[in-house]
Amino acid sequence: MKINTVGFDFYETLPLEDRKDYSISYDFHLTNNEGKLILINQKLTPIFLTEEGKIWKAICLVSLSTQQHAGNIIIQRNRYNETYKYDLSSCCWKRIEKIALSDREKEILRYSIRGYSINEISEKLFISSDTVKFHRRKLFEKLEVSNISEAISYASQNELI
Repeated sequence: MKINTVGFDFYETLPLEDRKDYSISYDFHLTNNEGKLILINQKLTPIFLTEEGKIWKAICLVSLSTQQHAGNIIIQRNRYNETYKYDLSSCCWKRIEKIALSDREKEILRYSIRGYSINEISEKLFISSDTVKFHRRKLFEKLEVSNISEAISYASQNELI
C-alpha cells in the first residue's frame, strides 16, 4: 500500500529522538457486510520504538473519515505546529499550515460536543444566537465541512480543540 510506504519513508528521515512526536493519518475504503464502501480515517502514533528506531508499538485510532475521497495522508508533529501532507499527484510531501481556530470557535465547538443547541450556547456565552450562527459558518468555512458533526470530528481528529 502506497500510504504505508510513503509514511514509513518519511518517518525514516526523522531524528531518532523525535520519532515518537509524530502521528500519521490517512483515509481508505473498507467494505461493510452489505458490500458498501465506507471511508475510514486511521491515525497511528508510535509509543514504543525498537533500538533501531523503528515503530514497535503504536496507538491506532480508527474513525469515519470527514473527507470525500481516500488518501489525505497527513503527518503531524504532536505539540508543534508542524504538519505535512502527501501530494499524490506530485509524489512529494508538502508542509502545510495548521488551521487556527479562534477562542470563540473553540468555545462553540466544546459546547456543541456536549450537545448544546445554538440558543443554549448563546445563553452560556452571553451572545446572540445570530452571533453563534456567524461563528459556526466561519468555522465550517475554515474546516471545509458542512455541519457541526463534521466540524467536531475534523477538529478532534486534527487536534484543534
